[in-house]
Amino acid sequence: MTKKEFTKELSKRSGWPYTKCLLCVNYMIEIAQDAIIKGNGLKLPGLGSWSVYVKGGFARANKDTGKPEYVPPTCFVRFRASKFIKEKLQRISLPVSKGKIVIGGNK
Repeated sequence: MTKKEFTKELSKRSGWPYTKCLLCVNYMIEIAQDAIIKGNGLKLPGLGSWSVYVKGGFARANKDTGKPEYVPPTCFVRFRASKFIKEKLQRISLPVSKGKIVIGGNK
């Protein structure tokens, strides 16, 4: 689902105008980004949580030259789905087409 599709669905379910829903979605994204970037993480019950992790730096040998180089520490975001979503996903029977799992009709 894209941001546009999400906003349309929010407008449909709430009865609010699309522009008002778009503003709400944009604010929600902005607030979530700020919380994650500050390192506080974000927890939305029923959806999941986002946490910031730091992978430590390390030394290695360059594959081409063989010279030692240092890879600096990097931050990354990890999403963990809520228990509710995990349980719902376990109950879904997945259709198989040509040996591949098909979700939502996409092949």
